[in-house]
Parts: sequence; structure tokens; C-alpha cells
Amino acid sequence: MPTPLVDFLAGYASGAVGILIGNPLDIVKVRIQNGGRISEETVPLRQERGFTNWTKSALRGVAAPVLGYGALNALLFGSYSWWLLKLTELKDNGSVLAMNEGWRLFWAGTLGSYATVPVSVPTELIKCRAQLVHESSLQAFKDVMRNDGIKGLFKGTVITAIRDSFGYGIYFGSYGMGKKLLDVNETGLSDIRGVCKILFVGGMAGCLSWASIFPLDVIKTRYQADVSNVYSSSLDCARRTFALGTGVLFGGLGVTMIRAFGVNAVQFLAYEVMVDILSTEKA
Repeated sequence: MPTPLVDFLAGYASGAVGILIGNPLDIVKVRIQNGGRISEETVPLRQERGFTNWTKSALRGVAAPVLGYGALNALLFGSYSWWLLKLTELKDNGSVLAMNEGWRLFWAGTLGSYATVPVSVPTELIKCRAQLVHESSLQAFKDVMRNDGIKGLFKGTVITAIRDSFGYGIYFGSYGMGKKLLDVNETGLSDIRGVCKILFVGGMAGCLSWASIFPLDVIKTRYQADVSNVYSSSLDCARRTFALGTGVLFGGLGVTMIRAFGVNAVQFLAYEVMVDILSTEKA
């Protein structure tokens, strides 16, 4: 089992890689969830003419999440690793709070998620604003600070914490049990079969996690993107969004599943590669 420090460093690297790969489709997801449609206004490839303009559009809003999500992923993986060690110690010591492996993985992910909230809330808020309205994360940040101050950066804290606590529990639980089911630890990165297994299990973990919390993510996105303060609270946003029906609650699910599989497949592979490198150097 990697140490929390190794997981922290590997998490940062894999998080940055994941954002660079997934940002173009994330733009589509955010705009659909906020009431947009897949059209020339939504898909960067259609919106921009020429490779340079397409690249700028596809990477819009990427600065904040590359820096923020790298830190977020580092906190997430490091905190997850720490909680997993503590929960494993309970089992080894015969505590009445001991639980089986699947539940240990789930609860380590759930408890570990709370360490990311101070980073994930402002990072995702700026990302949403940049992708919907502005050309850069810096401009989105300046506007939030000018209009709402520090408090504005943490709009949506409660619903983000609820979303992440369950979503990351599913994320780490399904990845850990998937690795066990496919005997990934036996092959590791030693051959192409091991690499393919990691890609598959990582991709499926991402899909299961996003599918489990997607309506919550829609509500969070709509609430954080609300620059006119239409919603009085995240609960008010949830009530109004539910009233619009399943078409809104699950808008963008297809795009999200495609993105989730690809991003998390590569992200977990990057994580495993970094863990292998860091563990070897430490040894």
C-alpha cells in the first residue's frame, strides 16, 4: 500500500493530466447542464474555425482546474490513503468498527473527500464561470472577487461536499474492488495486459462515480453558474431543477460518461505509473 505522501504526489500529477485530457468535453457538459444545447455555441470544435482558435476554445477555463485540480487530486489521494491506513488498522486491531475491504475503500474515499472541499469549490466555480461566460480563468476570478468577494468563491460549498462524499466513495471503492476482481496487482504495469486492465478499471470507476452523483452535479453547476442570484440557495436551485424534470437532471449524461471513462482511465494509469516510480525511488 502506497504511503500518503506517495499518493499525494502521484495524485497531483494524475489530476493535472486528467484535466488536460478532459477539458474540451467538460466545456460541453457544463454548458448543457446550464441549459445549453449541443450546437455551434456549445461544441468548441464547431464554434472555432482553424486549429489555433479551436485549441483556445477547447482549453478555455483550463488554467484554474490544472492548478486547482492537481492540488485537489493530491489532497484527495493523500487523504484517502491516510484514512485507508487508519481503517485498515481498525481491522488489524480487531476493533468493533472494523469493516470488509469494499466498505473500507468506500469510507476512505468518502472521508478523504472532505479534505478537498476548500480547493474544489472555488476551482469548480471559476471553471464553470470561465467556460460559460469568460475567456480566461483569471477574468472569471476577478469578476467573482469584484462582485461577491471571498464569500463568492465558496458558493455551492454544501452541495459540492455532499456530491463529493458519495461520489468519491464510489470512485475509490469501485476502482479498488475492480483491481482485485481482475487481479491487477498480479500483473501491474509489467505488460500490456496489466496496463489495459488499469485503463478499463479506472474508466469504469469514473463512469460509476459520475453516474451515481450526476443529478447533484447538475444542481451544483447551475447554482455556481448563477451570476444573477436567481437561486436563493442550493436547496432552492435543487427544488427548481427537479421541477424541470429528468431531461434537465440528466442533461449531458452521455457526454459525461464518455469523458469520465477516458479521463479516469488515463488518470488512474498516470497515478499507478507515478506510484511505481516514487515507490521505486524511495526503496
